[in-house]
Amino acid sequence: MSLFAEQFFQQELRLPYVGTVVADTYYALPSTETPARLRLDFHRTIVENEYGGLRLTTVHPTVGQIDTVTLSFAEHGVFRERDASRTERWGDSQTGCFTDRGSSEPPWKSGDFAAVRDAVNKYVQMWFPGATPVPTGTRASRVRGVRQLPDLPTRTPSSPSR
Repeated sequence: MSLFAEQFFQQELRLPYVGTVVADTYYALPSTETPARLRLDFHRTIVENEYGGLRLTTVHPTVGQIDTVTLSFAEHGVFRERDASRTERWGDSQTGCFTDRGSSEPPWKSGDFAAVRDAVNKYVQMWFPGATPVPTGTRASRVRGVRQLPDLPTRTPSSPSR
């Protein structure tokens, strides 16, 4: 499989954590304040070699999986420009997805991952206090028609717990 996973996690998401890519999955330690780890992998659709998003999982070394969330490429407008130029209607096959058919180019090359980066950052900040924020993208992260989550309130160590 030639998903160019390492290139994707380093260049498109630009994750600043101590981590490694094994096959098509990224494993990271976003914060030393918690023993939990972050696992990111491509979320498959029902079509072979087709991916519609990223799956983020928080894993604790002794407890196991704590939380999983899937970030849909379609909901985050990743391939909006590419899909708009196609003759297919929204919702047709491969809209908001990419396929891995063994090409020499990364299959996700035409995507704008800024909104996904923002969502990954919010997820990491929630589960891994003290983690380095994911750098924001050069393209606008607020894609028209894409639902934006409100910023999470931050709590400093001196703030009282509620």
